[in-house]
Amino acid sequence: MAGQRENNEVNARPSHRTVSLWSDVTACLENIRMAEFYLGYLPEKPNTAGIDHEAVQIQLQDARRLLGSIALDLTEGAADA
Repeated sequence: MAGQRENNEVNARPSHRTVSLWSDVTACLENIRMAEFYLGYLPEKPNTAGIDHEAVQIQLQDARRLLGSIALDLTEGAADA
């Protein structure tokens, strides 16, 4: 019976909240990566041309929005505990 309990713990699925938070974090990191791309900080696009400031602003605003959403989710989770 103890072996079965250990097996169930190893194969436990993450909660919906955990999956949602992970999705938001990865989206935020992608927005930051795109801002770095537009600024020419990544090897795929060296800074040889002008910077698209509007595209950088949009990516950073999206990252801020996602981080705010994650913070709210974590705050609500702390209040439930």
